[in-house]
Amino acid sequence: MASPHDPFADARASAQLAVAADTEGRAASAADHYERAALTISKVAQRMRAHGGVPAPGIETAGAQYADRARALRATLKPAKPAEQPGFLSWCYQSILGPPAPDAAAATPGPGAGAVAGGSAAPGGELETRVLEETVVMPPKEPPPPGSELAKIAGLGLAKRVLEEAVIEPFLNPGVYTGLRAPPRGVLLFGPPGTGKTLLARAVSREAKACFFSVSASALTSKWVGEGEKMVRALFSVARRYAPSVVFVDEVDSLLSKRSAGENDASRRIKTEFLVQMDGVTTGEGDRVLVMGATNRPDELDDAVIRRFQRRVLIPLPDAAGRKTMLASLVAGEVTALTKAEASQIVSMTKGYSGSDVRSLCEEAAQGPVREARASLRPGERLDASALPPLRMRHFVEALRVVRPSVPPESLAMYEDWARAYAVRS
Repeated sequence: MASPHDPFADARASAQLAVAADTEGRAASAADHYERAALTISKVAQRMRAHGGVPAPGIETAGAQYADRARALRATLKPAKPAEQPGFLSWCYQSILGPPAPDAAAATPGPGAGAVAGGSAAPGGELETRVLEETVVMPPKEPPPPGSELAKIAGLGLAKRVLEEAVIEPFLNPGVYTGLRAPPRGVLLFGPPGTGKTLLARAVSREAKACFFSVSASALTSKWVGEGEKMVRALFSVARRYAPSVVFVDEVDSLLSKRSAGENDASRRIKTEFLVQMDGVTTGEGDRVLVMGATNRPDELDDAVIRRFQRRVLIPLPDAAGRKTMLASLVAGEVTALTKAEASQIVSMTKGYSGSDVRSLCEEAAQGPVREARASLRPGERLDASALPPLRMRHFVEALRVVRPSVPPESLAMYEDWARAYAVRS
């Protein structure tokens, strides 16, 4: 029995399962457990030595024996087709792009078979499986009609046009966009919080029929030395395998901020690996992988990161036309008594509000009829949704006292200055 503090407890458990499966003649399951036990022993032993520890006597010899037994069992198995392999990775292949290429390393770059950088990334690898489990966002079962996803987002005409030309069209027509017309590898969406940057990224991935990877700093960092950059390498390896794909990094400034002399070494290595994978010697012209970043602090990004985001698009606060469209869309499902003049007045009163603020305002205003209906209830009487009074102008006036703009006016100048220096212009 392993002790509670045994660093090899997981390996011992896998070995026990392997022996049991081996005894019962389940070769495939036994090989999986033997490989997992051998890999765990190898990784834990390396980490212990890195921290001045010494592995238990004979444990690494046992790991080598497990690996040998796994290879022997694999040799007795007939190679299965990728489409028949169970598990999360194979399921994602079929759900997103259909069966993968039999030999991804030799396959021609294209859907489901991109050039793999930094190693083989065979289906079922530990890091690749972790990437899919933690970052992939499955596409809708029914592909949306062309233009429908972007049309749901009010305003932002310049941003939509840039994304259509730089991302959607090249992904849908790869034969046209080659050479000088090749799409950019990176697109940066920056602007005040709550303006729809994440919504745009999701809409672009759906319009382009691409696999969408949503990445955060927590998904790429690890307490173990070297694990972070390996995770970055695995992320791009899987993204190329599932190309066309979009790697979306929300709050990218938290991951790729300016490098400094006193910076943590692990953080610096992750940044370096990310930059290399975005545009380095390992990348190929046939890679159909787009990195989209969203940030509220573009001035904190590293210069090398800015260079790799070849399209930089300001996502501003919604203008009057955008706020009018949002208002009409948000109250469409409610019973209202608003006149056109009152709707225009609400649009004028919400100048300086972000899209998120407008939504919060409508949600607060929608509570007004509920409060009025509850005030008129007799003891023991329940509220009836069909008996709610319509949404009126006074409800929005009351909501405006509660929901205030979340973007300071002085911060808008920073975005405009940065846009004049780096961003796409209309």
